[in-house]
Amino acid sequence: MNASETLRLPMTFWWANFAQFGSALNDVMFKFIVIYALIAWQGSEYAPQVLASVGITLALPVILILPIAGSVADHFSKRSVIATLKVSEILILGFTVISLTLQNVALVYVSIVLMASHYAFFTPCKFAIIPELVGDLRLSRANGHIQLFTFLALLLGTLLAPRLSLAMNGSYDLALCFCIPIAVSNLICAVRIGKTPAHMQRKIRINGARMILKALNIIRSQRSLLGSVLAISLFSLIAVYCQMNIINYGSEHLSMSPEVSTYLFLVAAVGIGIGSLITGLISGKSIVLAYIPAGSAIMFACLAILGLLPDGALVPVGICMLVFGLGAGAYLVPLESYLQLKSPSDRIGSIKATNGLMNWVGILIASGLVHLFSTILELHAKTGFLLLSLLLFGLFVSTLWLHPDCRPKFRSRA
Repeated sequence: MNASETLRLPMTFWWANFAQFGSALNDVMFKFIVIYALIAWQGSEYAPQVLASVGITLALPVILILPIAGSVADHFSKRSVIATLKVSEILILGFTVISLTLQNVALVYVSIVLMASHYAFFTPCKFAIIPELVGDLRLSRANGHIQLFTFLALLLGTLLAPRLSLAMNGSYDLALCFCIPIAVSNLICAVRIGKTPAHMQRKIRINGARMILKALNIIRSQRSLLGSVLAISLFSLIAVYCQMNIINYGSEHLSMSPEVSTYLFLVAAVGIGIGSLITGLISGKSIVLAYIPAGSAIMFACLAILGLLPDGALVPVGICMLVFGLGAGAYLVPLESYLQLKSPSDRIGSIKATNGLMNWVGILIASGLVHLFSTILELHAKTGFLLLSLLLFGLFVSTLWLHPDCRPKFRSRA
């Protein structure tokens, strides 16, 4: 068997990848459509309150459920959990369509809680199932494709949701109906995933705090594993801050509307997808930890340049966002792969749930930083990017310390 055949990803992985792509696409479209509906019903002057309330309603169930979800992923077959969740996705979307038809705000918020709960249970399985489907030698390539398809879903969902909303002339229930065939295809893909083992000896922990503490003890026992979890969570902070601050940046320095400014982050999303794919392909059978500091250095340079560019420099800004995304892809793939490789097979769901919980903490901190810099300190968006670049420089230095083997190539288990 030649090297290309050894690295070829099995079809069972592609079924899982297609299912997570469709789920990510529905998550994005669902969020935008319900926000559009709530703003339309309550008035555009209430848009900030709607955005805040939807954000909190999405975040709280995820934070509360993720610890339990990791325990579920470790106990049952991850393939069975994913298939069950895809059935629930269809039902939740159907319930949301009815809520939108009735224009019942309370029921819409119930549907947001349900969709957030679905996301919380799905996230640990999405990543924890990868080693079971592809083995150790193909982790980098598999994670490269997962990241690519995830950010493609973000891109497509952000582009499709407003167009569907406008095309349906305010019939938000009809706009959301387009998500149901996607959910059905997700279920079809999920049932085609190959069987994965259950670990019935692992008890389902209803006490999420206890499960998180156990997972943290495992993570803390390996300095490089701790570094991977912290680095992924810090990236969540950086990405969300960039997503929000680029809107202010476009308004202040490029004379762009908030809606048009949003497309600048989509350029970064394209870069992340391409960077993830390239990193996975060129890594081959290895997890190349040297890409982590290289990726953080690229992101640091791009954010620093954004903070120094003159007003109106649209093309350089677009190039910076694209290159930032390429660096982010090179940064993420080895981190995710290393975390999956080093996590015990019967604890990987709990560890990914803990990582997911820390990601949400990073997201909340990012929201606080935007408020601090923009509202309280009244700093320009350029200054915000310069300050964030300093954080990335610290990440670059800490990565070298937490991952002592990030310079030589890390070889996967044979």
